[in-house]
Amino acid sequence: MQPAADYAIYLDSVRKVYGGAVPTVALDDVTLGVRRGEFISIVGPSGSGKSTLLNIMGALDRPTSGRVYIAGRDVSRLPDDELSRVRNRYIGFVFQAFNLITRMSVVENVELPLVARGMRTSERRRRAMEALKLLGVDHLWAKSPRFLSGGEQQRVAIARALAQDPEFVLADEPTGNLDSKNSDVVMRALMDVNRRTGKTVIMVTHNMELAAMTDKIYRIRDGRIEGVETPQREVASA
Repeated sequence: MQPAADYAIYLDSVRKVYGGAVPTVALDDVTLGVRRGEFISIVGPSGSGKSTLLNIMGALDRPTSGRVYIAGRDVSRLPDDELSRVRNRYIGFVFQAFNLITRMSVVENVELPLVARGMRTSERRRRAMEALKLLGVDHLWAKSPRFLSGGEQQRVAIARALAQDPEFVLADEPTGNLDSKNSDVVMRALMDVNRRTGKTVIMVTHNMELAAMTDKIYRIRDGRIEGVETPQREVASA
């Protein structure tokens, strides 16, 4: 039976084993459902399985066994070309390293994922400018990313993810390259996006102060979800 339609993503008994002389179990029977509109964080020590979990949730890798549902659709065994379309349509990625192209302007960077959809230039530009405005960086639209601060670059990267109108935003250590001031700015931007647009946000982080600002914290260790916490967000923001 497929999970309820109110899940943005649902992992059902997912196991990932990497081959070799001694097989490595990276994920071990992980079941995890993220409802539409939630903002969750995933935390754990190095080698705990966070990266593997991130890759499977982002349709960048396939489980050895178990099922992965995105927007109610089982994507576990899709061919590569179809999986690529799923990523482009349903998932907005935000990376630690920003991944902005310096020879392109800010707005051209935000438009880039929409080019693959064959979208008209005018529609791409409209979506990109709306996303930049939502993140408070629309005044930077014509600049090269190399002239932006780290916090501004990451907000542009979030705008790029949102312009796709994804089912969920997958943020991989989005503040890892930022100082504390810019980390706070980017975290507040993600929270604002979640609250104002209702977009589901899944964040992998080592920063427990930031994790405490999300709706739920999933702790992973040795490839298994060992606990789920619901932070007292009112206390954390006081």
